Amino acid sequence: MIRKEDLVGVWVREHTTQPSTPDFENVTTIFYEDGHSTDVFHYPDKDQIMFLTYKIDGDYLITDQPSRPRIERTKAKIENGKLILEYEGVVSRYRKLK
Repeated sequence: MIRKEDLVGVWVREHTTQPSTPDFENVTTIFYEDGHSTDVFHYPDKDQIMFLTYKIDGDYLITDQPSRPRIERTKAKIENGKLILEYEGVVSRYRKLK
């Protein structure tokens, strides 16, 4: 089970099993204590920012994007200091910044 206090902070994607596409490279995710999060997709010429809300349900991270409401359930765990997310068969690994 993932705990909110372990999730809160800034995470940088290190690896994903998604075939290389700009949407899945160079991503920073920030989880805030108040249940909001920010995904920043870093492109060569700009950053694209997505604002979300989140909650934890056992081993799942439940997210919603208020500007385009749709609840998403992502399998989540923290293992050896890495955040591992699995969504629709795609596994992404993040490291936490200090």
